[in-house]
Amino acid sequence: MMKTKTTFIKRSIFLGGCAWVCISLFTQYFTTPPAGVTGAPGETTCYTSGCHEHGAVNGPNGEGHIIFPGTQSYIPGNTYRLQVLLKESNLKAFGFELTAIDSSGNQAGDFVIVDSSNTAYQTLGQRIYISHADVPSNQNPDSMIWEFDWVAPATNIGDVRFYMAGLAAIGILSQPLGNVYTDSLMITPDMASISSYLNSMQNSIRTFPQPATDMVNITIDSKEHPQKIAVYSLSGERMKINDILSTKGIRFSCEHFAEGVYIVNIVSDRGKQYSAKCVVRR
Repeated sequence: MMKTKTTFIKRSIFLGGCAWVCISLFTQYFTTPPAGVTGAPGETTCYTSGCHEHGAVNGPNGEGHIIFPGTQSYIPGNTYRLQVLLKESNLKAFGFELTAIDSSGNQAGDFVIVDSSNTAYQTLGQRIYISHADVPSNQNPDSMIWEFDWVAPATNIGDVRFYMAGLAAIGILSQPLGNVYTDSLMITPDMASISSYLNSMQNSIRTFPQPATDMVNITIDSKEHPQKIAVYSLSGERMKINDILSTKGIRFSCEHFAEGVYIVNIVSDRGKQYSAKCVVRR
């Protein structure tokens, strides 16, 4: 009896502590969940964090999805309208959180809120999160859809993966009840469009020789003064960045570059950017 009583007391304290933590978090973040619970590498979900541990995870009665428009590929700098769908019969309270990272776990792109009445934007460390902005009692039970924009990185950074964790509950998301749904989606660079973009660049700068073997020279057809040069591979890796000390004879060494196509970006003293491609061959 004593052992049963002790077990009961510990369980009561644990449940009380969990309920207090969950209510405290959603009071502090009344219109948003705490950041960092998408299930991305290094993160928990709203289930594994302990806040909503008394429900199912990806159970058979509902679903949660990230919806990316068109083909699952991106063009650097373009904007895409994403949706998150949560669905479970007879439930009317839904919430979610989503992030996007590259293969190294770094933030990929940015988010833009479309409807501030139901989506929110926050950051934690290097990552950016989009989430529900309220704990709504949905007027149309069984499902909820959120829309927001994702702005692709300015350069090709390789594959991008989205991670989402969502919650479906009876009516109060701050309780430790509710079913959790997770989803992830990988998109890849649209290499055909990237190649077309490179070939159609209106160059105010010119690189030569083409192809280069050990040294790349640059000429600039602009009255602005160049201040900084950066060179990127097509995978988004920054190969070189330098301040430009003189507009005469701008050049950089490519002797340690692998063969391939690279993007040369130059930033002027007025903040204007110019781009051109260079090809390295041995």
